[in-house]
Amino acid sequence: MGKQEDLDAIVARIDAAVAGIRQDIADIKAANPEVDFSALEQRVAGLEALDAENPAPVPPQWQSVRCYGALLTVSSSVCAEAISPGV
Repeated sequence: MGKQEDLDAIVARIDAAVAGIRQDIADIKAANPEVDFSALEQRVAGLEALDAENPAPVPPQWQSVRCYGALLTVSSSVCAEAISPGV
């Protein structure tokens, strides 16, 4: 598995864990309406807010370039770093 796939798997596990925690709180709250869960709910909301600060990565932009007569499709970052005038 590549680095991006590893990271995506970790993020999915964290998202599932936060959703599970949120559901557990709802279940316990329903069974114990006299207990104040607001502090715990705020902590979970803080986790969700941290997740919102880290949006999904934007895939690279692709473009076609000519290199030694061949037409290549490369990411724009590769073009910026590796393609120099006269190549």
